Amino acid sequence: MAHISSSTGPELIQGGMGVGISSWELALAVAKAGEKLNKRVLGVVSGVGLAITLVFRLRRGDPNAKRALEAFPVPEIGQEILDRYWLKTKEKFKLPPKPELLVSGREEQRIDLAQ
Repeated sequence: MAHISSSTGPELIQGGMGVGISSWELALAVAKAGEKLNKRVLGVVSGVGLAITLVFRLRRGDPNAKRALEAFPVPEIGQEILDRYWLKTKEKFKLPPKPELLVSGREEQRIDLAQ
């Protein structure tokens, strides 16, 4: 956590180390605590690797990820993503043995997450 000395900005900023480490629940709790203490605080969730994380959550049947896409402001895009990645069977999606291959950038190591 970092303290901000500016009188116009937040007094405290909580930031996560990355997607899936910090969550919207933590950011919300920080913001609510700031309100109760009458302090200017900001809870932050990282967006690094968000596309891959969203696909993994959808393939695992995460109801919050599904709900977010159902509320997406462009319904056609949200539905297209759900049609492609939402868990359609009761079998859980298994992570590849080396998830870092997903982001290595080397063509021979890319994985089609829609499998």
